Amino acid sequence: SKCPANVDGKMAKDRPKSVAQSARFLGRGKISRRAGQSPRHEKWPSNGLRHSFITYRIAQVKSAEQVALEAGNSPAIIFKHYRELATEAQAAEWFGILPVT
Repeated sequence: SKCPANVDGKMAKDRPKSVAQSARFLGRGKISRRAGQSPRHEKWPSNGLRHSFITYRIAQVKSAEQVALEAGNSPAIIFKHYRELATEAQAAEWFGILPVT
């Protein structure tokens, strides 16, 4: 059975269904600029990118042991909290995000 994977008070059922929704889930972390001012960095939730990486990486490689090694966590925790939250297609989309050049 899936664990709710409570992150910042959001249960798994409330998690984004697509990569496009991920920024909204993470608290709209972005850099914004007002006219004549330097960029303002909005605060992201603690470990938001870490949780996203683990969620999409487990969907991509399907190995809790490998993701645990990469994330510095135990396979049991990875399996319990992150398994089946994202699809392989969503993982490919997330890891395909590249900076604008």
